[in-house]
Amino acid sequence: MKPAAIGSFAVVVPAYNASGTIAECLEAILSSTRNPREVIVYHDGLTDKLMQIALAPHVRVISNPGAPVGPARGRNISVREATCDVVIFVDADVIVAKDAFRLLLEEMEKDDQVWAAFGSYDHVPRVTRRAALYANLRHHWVHQSGEREAVTFWAGLGAMRRDAFWAAGGFDEGSSGPAVEDIALGAKLIHRGGRIRLVPNALGTHCKDWTIAQLWRTDIFHRAIPWARLLASGASVGGHLNGASRERVSAALAYLTLIALAGCFVSMWSGVAFALFALSYISLNRGLFRLLLRCGGILALMEGVTLHWIYHLYASAAYMLVKLHLVPPTKNRLGEDATNAPSVVPLKTDLLGSGTIGDEKNESTMPKGPKPQA
Repeated sequence: MKPAAIGSFAVVVPAYNASGTIAECLEAILSSTRNPREVIVYHDGLTDKLMQIALAPHVRVISNPGAPVGPARGRNISVREATCDVVIFVDADVIVAKDAFRLLLEEMEKDDQVWAAFGSYDHVPRVTRRAALYANLRHHWVHQSGEREAVTFWAGLGAMRRDAFWAAGGFDEGSSGPAVEDIALGAKLIHRGGRIRLVPNALGTHCKDWTIAQLWRTDIFHRAIPWARLLASGASVGGHLNGASRERVSAALAYLTLIALAGCFVSMWSGVAFALFALSYISLNRGLFRLLLRCGGILALMEGVTLHWIYHLYASAAYMLVKLHLVPPTKNRLGEDATNAPSVVPLKTDLLGSGTIGDEKNESTMPKGPKPQA
């Protein structure tokens, strides 16, 4: 028996300091080949001028006037207010492709046991820094080469059945900043017997323009360490995406290269070993490096190779520190770090002037409803 088609769905967008991208994010959502019945934007405080944007009908804003509570709680509150059986999460700095929602929903319509599906960043991020280009292309490459039968979830562009979402307890609100709550939620779905599909053709353009310092801080404290804790506790399993066997071998080669490089001061044979390990590392990650060369040229390639090598060093080091219980519990405070939030590339389109999203008169036609306390 063919599973029932998904007739309607909601889109949830947590927005923090998102005035640079929220208009185009919403325009892309409303221009999709499969249109959502409702769009809920969670305005998480300190979001410059978000409420001055004239939103179209069927777009509802839930505003948090206090200190930021983070995307996990914002998404939970928004899903609680949604009325559709399927919810698609989209980050406010992601511009979805027209067919992204259709591809995600079609994957879920193939099998009722597929409780969630997620996509990928595309290979043309709107960034101005080579470090940001590397970060976005790394994400794209990992998702494009990942196993289609996933064991995790990604909330940057991901769909989930609402009943499965609540059965798994929703997103963990333990941190007030972005962390790995989507990975943890995906692991809960798998433990409950559901299936998650990676749909690499469901694409979104990412607009976050990382500096190296922001990239490293996020990678280490909001990705590597929290994910290592999940793995060490048994709450999540490795072997997929950033935990795939290729990544583990790359980490080993990164350390062997570092040791051989240090040994060059002692023995010439260490230089031979360094060359061997370095070439093996480059060969194993050649797909990403070719992508960097094609999209950013030789300078992007050189910086990308270096950043990727350093990434494997600190990511594996974070896991070992967690396994050895050498990392104390931490809790990110987004509100205290707001001034260091990554910038976004300015929009190319003035939607307020174009009328694509709507005008001020549309504000009165927005669906009304209770405003939950943040």
